Amino acid sequence: MKKRNHHYVPQFYLNYFTDPQTPIVQEPYVWILDKSNETINNKAPKNFAFEKGYNDISDSEGKLLGCVEDEFGKIEDSASRVFRKLTKMKYISKTERFVMSKFVYSMIFRIPKFRHAYEEIVKNEYYKEFENNTIDYDNLPSKFMMDSVIRTTNLVSGWLLRMDWSLLIAPADCSFITSDSPVVVRNPDDPSWLFCGFASSPKIQLHFPLTSKICLYGTWGRLRRVIEYIDKSEVRELNFETYKYSYKYLYSSSKEFAKEILYVNNMVNKGLIK
Repeated sequence: MKKRNHHYVPQFYLNYFTDPQTPIVQEPYVWILDKSNETINNKAPKNFAFEKGYNDISDSEGKLLGCVEDEFGKIEDSASRVFRKLTKMKYISKTERFVMSKFVYSMIFRIPKFRHAYEEIVKNEYYKEFENNTIDYDNLPSKFMMDSVIRTTNLVSGWLLRMDWSLLIAPADCSFITSDSPVVVRNPDDPSWLFCGFASSPKIQLHFPLTSKICLYGTWGRLRRVIEYIDKSEVRELNFETYKYSYKYLYSSSKEFAKEILYVNNMVNKGLIK
């Protein structure tokens, strides 16, 4: 099987962050901030956030299989239909909420940031610090296999479905950004954790920008109205959390917003802010 380009951030999702000021003669593009190089450029969603053969796995004979990519495609297709309803502020059913839970779950674990963190844990044997009798640490694969995300999606997504969800709406003069690690899961009591389970504490907060104007917000216990309009300062706070949780790249629908984040990135690199 020939390796294909696999998007770890789906194209349909990135389409919600294209610049509305894109010239009509060009394909709609997203502004991309490279944190390490401190550069900004623009690309159409089909041209970034992918790796060749990223989701491929091998069978016992070493033959490449594309079944994982196909399964992610099914999750994305279902989620894209629910996205269209949410962006129009339409009611979604419990079945559709489960579809969204599956998509959110997949976006937590299918990203390069998680894959590389897993590989570092195994390589450096950090797992010895954990106490879990259900895991065979001696036989952990050195590479995180994406089929494990597919195999656990239905089971674990049920937990996400139990969270209380809100849609946060940005004002007209500002927008949400997203990143190559778009779902932010944080514990306010211990914000230093790079990864924390969404059920690891009753204080867990999860946010996931759905579009440049709408952000999905989840908590254990109703803290927000189902639809809540927020001010510019809170959008900036959520954007900063998105920035901190990102891996290598940030994505914006506005060049000016990308410049703001670039300034923040420069300050962080200089140790002036944390």
